Amino acid sequence: MNQELTLANQEISNASQAIGKLNEELFLTLAKIIDARDPYVSNHAAKVAEYATAIAAELNLPPDRIERVRQGAFLHDIGKIGIPEAILHKPDKLTKDEYECVKTHVNLGADFLQTCRGLQHLVPLVRYHHEWWNGQGYPNGLRGERPPLEARILALADAVEAMASDRPYHRAMRLEEIIAEVTRCSAVQFDPAVVDAFVRVARRQGTKLVVNSARNVSQTRVREMADASRAA
Repeated sequence: MNQELTLANQEISNASQAIGKLNEELFLTLAKIIDARDPYVSNHAAKVAEYATAIAAELNLPPDRIERVRQGAFLHDIGKIGIPEAILHKPDKLTKDEYECVKTHVNLGADFLQTCRGLQHLVPLVRYHHEWWNGQGYPNGLRGERPPLEARILALADAVEAMASDRPYHRAMRLEEIIAEVTRCSAVQFDPAVVDAFVRVARRQGTKLVVNSARNVSQTRVREMADASRAA
């Protein structure tokens, strides 16, 4: 009986590991599909996941919540699959209507995940990762701690990744500039506790923490996209 129980437990363990591996491959594949739609960045989701999990660990979240943050980071922009490429690829400032279209990606992504068995726990993270601490974000204008902590962590991690990388409309910022900017936006755009946690991680890890995700993007492709947009 004991031997049979041991074998059964081993089979359960093996099955659990196999499922975990499949889930990991799914997250990575979806993240690559999302990143592939943006000609200006590479590994954006992976870098957001790295920053977000570091912040979550610094805040002493339990392992299951850290994992939720990591998974949410990989899929936070999945709704951009529903945004027209002409808008995503535009190198110039977006019009008001174009920006309103981009803002719909949070609800598009959340609604999509709501239909996926096993991913519903990520819906609040995807829907609310653009809310602001002062209530001026979107889609619902939630203030303070009303969005889940995991979503507030993603909000900062996503912004840090954007600041750390070259874009058609701005150069990559240095670590000290990023720290200064997120500190300036503390209690306005970002949760002060999340900002403090990021700053501690950044001071401890230094410049190795941030990576310019645009470095591996073909500059020829960037120029082609810019030329095409101007010609349209």
